[in-house]
Amino acid sequence: MGVLASMGFETSEGPGSGRGEAGRIVESGRGGPGFANGDPIVRALTVVSSIVAVVLWVAPAAAQSADARASAAARHLFQRGLACVDREDWQGAVEAFGRARDLHPSTVILTNHAVALQHVGRLVEASEAYRQILRDPGANEAARRTAQEGLRDVEPRLAHLTVHVEGSTDGAIVLMDGAQLDRALWGVSMPVDPGAHRLEAQRGATIVTSAEIELRSRAEAQTRLHVPAPLVASEIQYEGPAPVLAPGSVVASMHATGESEALGGPSVGAITSDAARPEHHEVYEEWWFWTLVGVAIAGAGVGTTIAVLESQSPQGGASGTLGTIDVRP
Repeated sequence: MGVLASMGFETSEGPGSGRGEAGRIVESGRGGPGFANGDPIVRALTVVSSIVAVVLWVAPAAAQSADARASAAARHLFQRGLACVDREDWQGAVEAFGRARDLHPSTVILTNHAVALQHVGRLVEASEAYRQILRDPGANEAARRTAQEGLRDVEPRLAHLTVHVEGSTDGAIVLMDGAQLDRALWGVSMPVDPGAHRLEAQRGATIVTSAEIELRSRAEAQTRLHVPAPLVASEIQYEGPAPVLAPGSVVASMHATGESEALGGPSVGAITSDAARPEHHEVYEEWWFWTLVGVAIAGAGVGTTIAVLESQSPQGGASGTLGTIDVRP
């Protein structure tokens, strides 16, 4: 199966046709029977006819200029696609033919795009393009023959998948390979390309569940996607660090939830106050404990000093309990 090397651009009318129409309008304004050239009505009609002529000529010319640019770009992309086919760069051919098709819908471009899609394994898109060609009464014989051969090759290779979506589906969407799967396709066998596919159920911006499936050619498969119910406030688990509270502060107890009255919701626990609780302190935290320790240490130091002085004084050199020291020359 080959590609078609001619774009098959259809010819369009040039700007001359627009000018011709304008010319006839001007002529009917100037030379109509029963009007003299000096009549004010005739002069007014002549001015109006001239304005209409300019408008009718400029508008088609601008549109045709845009069409010409699009056609030129499509032709360039078409040639790029053919070059990709020559070096068997089928992915590049898909991109080039696809962009050319967007700019200038043509049966020939569509046929080449379908062939390239088939080569890269995008069989569903290729089969739909081939069917579009066969439905086109203006398709030439070469395009029809290519489409018929392509369908005979593609259709037996397609896999079929049924996606059953269960659970809380309100407000949820299902994505298949990143594209939204219409609800009308839920639970319906649909043709898909062989290979790996990823399914995701999404609520808002959050993916709530997902599944992956690998399909062989000609496979008939089913899969189920269970959508969980949305979380309510009482089910939200609080996993943050414990709050640091100042003495006397009042807080809402947050047993197994992350909601409180500060968030605008109902209270989810008993209101307790640190000021109402009896204070409990360890012995070493009391002031009198450290006072006693200081007195004991001071007493021990004085006793040690006296013992040292008594052991070092000479006989008779001290008197009294603490004694007096007799210093001699």
